[in-house]
Amino acid sequence: MSRELDALVAEKVLGWSWWERPDDDTGKMRKALFPPQEDRRVNFFPSFRPAQPNTERFSDWYRTSINVGYKGIERFGLPEWSTDIATAMTLVTVNHGLSLERLTVHGVWQWICYLAVDEKWGESSTALENQADTAPLAICFAALREKGVPESEILAALNTKGGA
Repeated sequence: MSRELDALVAEKVLGWSWWERPDDDTGKMRKALFPPQEDRRVNFFPSFRPAQPNTERFSDWYRTSINVGYKGIERFGLPEWSTDIATAMTLVTVNHGLSLERLTVHGVWQWICYLAVDEKWGESSTALENQADTAPLAICFAALREKGVPESEILAALNTKGGA
């Protein structure tokens, strides 16, 4: 599994963004993915700025060490929402009902995640049904679809090789 789906979740669901700075070795601009907290973006390097779409990634773009002033070096990484169930459950907000089931679909075991998008389950609620091989993937698909991410973008991230 590539980390591209986790990156898509970070950007589209949780508001993470790409920031760039010159590479220490080459001076060439490279980018990494950061959570929305201001101190993590600005204090890394004074030359940090929002990344251009065509900027190449650092080889370890999914894990970063940053200088947060008096706190010293803070290390954080891109959470593994697409592979870890505990991490995936953090995507389910208190405003959403969640039903997660394991069923056979055409003779194949699949996880089905139903996500109520209008606060709680009821006769008038709208639910997003998401089917995947694993529960974390089903939750990621539900979270992305709730944000209106096109199916083609989700599939492209899912099928991208490399990155981690």
